[in-house]
Amino acid sequence: MIKLAKDNFAVLIDYWAIDWDYDGITFKSQWQAFRGNGKKAKTVPIVATEELEKKKRTIAVRVVDIFGNDAGATVEVER
Repeated sequence: MIKLAKDNFAVLIDYWAIDWDYDGITFKSQWQAFRGNGKKAKTVPIVATEELEKKKRTIAVRVVDIFGNDAGATVEVER
């Protein structure tokens, strides 16, 4: 597992989601990627794109790993 994770960290991600316009209170999943189940489970894609209208916004990301740990982060962008 350590060798796999060293070569490709995405093997440890079970699910991740993005809220492209996070309001600071409620996470509203607007894009998500799942690893899949079974012996031939795929890795999740590690890139997500979206065309957004130009304005100041907060983008939030939530990640769940294969062990069930949940983490999140936000970033403010202005375009």
